[in-house]
Amino acid sequence: MTHSAEIKKSADLLADAASALTRSIAGATYTIHDGQTPAYILGNLTSATHEIEEVLEQLSKWHSAHSAHALDEAGICTTGAIQAVKTATVLTEAAKTMDQANDQIMQALSLTNQTIWQIPKGVPA
Repeated sequence: MTHSAEIKKSADLLADAASALTRSIAGATYTIHDGQTPAYILGNLTSATHEIEEVLEQLSKWHSAHSAHALDEAGICTTGAIQAVKTATVLTEAAKTMDQANDQIMQALSLTNQTIWQIPKGVPA
């Protein structure tokens, strides 16, 4: 197996694990029975959004660093380099959006941690 194939296989495994984690977190929101669960879920979300932000930043840096080696579909280097730089810019903006989302989730986590819940038994989730 080539180095590139190994990296793709590892990336696929990580993507599957990340997908399973987010499905699990999403599933947990359907059956919240106490006031501590939202804080737990929000804590997991902050970790996930931070990691996604990091991935986006790394991909952006890679596209920028390797733009001189990019070709477009017709094999033209100049257009490929422009596309790579545009991709890097979009990825950087996506990372900034994830950072903003993470800040908002952290704010929600802080607020929910300041809330005392008195949920009677039998109240539907």
